[in-house]
Amino acid sequence: RFCKHACTLRRADAVHGSDRHCGKRILGGENAWGAYRDLAAAGITVISGMARGIDSAAHIGCMQAGGNTIAVLGSGVNVAYPKENRDLMVQIMNSGCVLSEYGLEYEFRKDAFPRRNRIMCGLCSSVVVVEAPPESGAIISAHIALDEGRDLFAVPGNIGHASSEGANTLLKSCAKMVTSAEDIIEEYAHLYPHCINYKKYTSYNAEFEMAKSLQSTHLTEDVLKQIENRPRTA
Repeated sequence: RFCKHACTLRRADAVHGSDRHCGKRILGGENAWGAYRDLAAAGITVISGMARGIDSAAHIGCMQAGGNTIAVLGSGVNVAYPKENRDLMVQIMNSGCVLSEYGLEYEFRKDAFPRRNRIMCGLCSSVVVVEAPPESGAIISAHIALDEGRDLFAVPGNIGHASSEGANTLLKSCAKMVTSAEDIIEEYAHLYPHCINYKKYTSYNAEFEMAKSLQSTHLTEDVLKQIENRPRTA
């Protein structure tokens, strides 16, 4: 078992399960990175598989808020998969944690997905399926989560779209519906009050929205960065 990390991980976690091709899909009016940015701002650790699309967006959004994120790999921790995520993997190592049960130089194989997914589920309190065709890895994660007694959430998608069929089916049978990051935060704030800071989440969100509003008035990029990067209180 191998790990590269730069943080002490918090107890309250969320796993992101999704179709890897869908980085721009909508989660309650927010794109994926925005939703996971909000979860991280509240103190929730985001766990995903560093795949293309929503997985990558979840890690990026979490780090943007200064939160902890864990990438569980289907390769060794010295092997970035996909290769274009090498820089992302280094960023995660510097601010979170990269895990693998494989040897350091083990090359990725497709049959590693189910094994990787079971580790993600074992580390988390809940699994969130953002978008998933019926036979996708996210659905594998969902069933593993139920078997392991984890909470299961799913984001409703467009009826008739194959990419939403899996999540919609889960909603009809065993998953709780979630349409924004706030739904998840409210679910766990009372269970993990020492980890989840709802006040910090609302403060961060207000500041981020203010920065976007100011951007529309053509303020300089330096001013916006000062607003976005100023120290935040707990």
